[in-house]
Amino acid sequence: MNLYEITNEYLHLQEAMENEELTEKEYADMLECMDFELENKVDGYCYVMKNIDATAKALKAEADKLNARRKVLEKRLERLQKTLVDSMKVIGKEKIKGQVFGIKIGARPSVKILDETRKFSEDVNKYVTVKTVTTREWNKVAITEAIKSGEVLDFAVLDRSKLQITTG
Repeated sequence: MNLYEITNEYLHLQEAMENEELTEKEYADMLECMDFELENKVDGYCYVMKNIDATAKALKAEADKLNARRKVLEKRLERLQKTLVDSMKVIGKEKIKGQVFGIKIGARPSVKILDETRKFSEDVNKYVTVKTVTTREWNKVAITEAIKSGEVLDFAVLDRSKLQITTG
């Protein structure tokens, strides 16, 4: 039986008991059977959930490792480029054509700000873009405390649908 069927059986069993269609003993026997089915189904669900959780954690760990490796490679690339540019400047060459590749210093110049801490003044304001980023997020601790103290909030409720899986 799947979980949906087990749930429906429980509801039918409760309804039969309320309508006095079953004796106490019949109800207890059927309930014991249903409990066994439900316990087995819960174990199955928990195995699957643990497996999915472990896979998700493994994927995150792998992504973190790949991200760290990417950063190492980016720094290595930066170092190689700097070494090449420094060598070209020392020997006075701005352009070198190899058999396969050609390089040119400053082919696509980019701006390098020399003093990021400099205060903005009137003379540099035309080079400044003002960006305002405002983020708002819910203070879930305050909301939890308010609901637990009896306050009724029309925008939040305490969600008790999260499962905590324990072993044993």
